[in-house]
Amino acid sequence: MTEVEIQAGACGFLTRVQAQKKDAKSVSLVITSDCEAVAKLAGELAALGWDDLLRRPFAQGPAAATAGRCLTHAACPVLSGVLKCAEVELGLNLPREASIRFLPPA
Repeated sequence: MTEVEIQAGACGFLTRVQAQKKDAKSVSLVITSDCEAVAKLAGELAALGWDDLLRRPFAQGPAAATAGRCLTHAACPVLSGVLKCAEVELGLNLPREASIRFLPPA
């Protein structure tokens, strides 16, 4: 099982994602969060497969479409965290930290 924790930013909500390999090409997902929008996403996005993760263009894939219906902010990093978690569980990516860091004005 692969697990990630996503601190979304100014909203203060924390999301936890667990991806468990079901077979060689798919994972089941458990997404928990105090955010109502992410909780809605969790109810609709219970699994992902290679086709979902490798689809081009990615914005037209089922995960992005589900996030578009559920999440209230286009810049919410939760979908990226869910996708990274699933990729790592399937061996499509390495478990490396990712971040968005704001730089001071020049």
